[in-house]
Amino acid sequence: MPAKVVLVLALTGGLLAFIAIIALVVSSLGRLNTDQIALPYNTISKKLSREVQASGLHLNAPGFKFLIFPSVFTSMEFDDISCLNRDGVSINLDCTLQFQADPKYLYDIVLQFKDFDGYKRILYGTG
Repeated sequence: MPAKVVLVLALTGGLLAFIAIIALVVSSLGRLNTDQIALPYNTISKKLSREVQASGLHLNAPGFKFLIFPSVFTSMEFDDISCLNRDGVSINLDCTLQFQADPKYLYDIVLQFKDFDGYKRILYGTG
């Protein structure tokens, strides 16, 4: 083979390898805001990490996604709750519940409720 053909093939191969490396690095990066905590979930191997990650830029396995929970208190409102007391008098209440997922138990919470929406739905149903 002529030297020019070998050079073109080598440059093309190098460029493709560089593009593949950049694509892998980009698909491995994830960012969390200051009011978020998360567990990384590898969508390829279907494994959930036990390591809670806080705000910042994180490098994980290619193809991962974050299961994000707020690291601050979240409010849930219950409007127009009505009931009767022992004497049969009607009582109307408006309540606000503030809750926060404990990072220590985040892995167990994700196993039971899947994500923050599932967690919030159960809290609302039991509230």
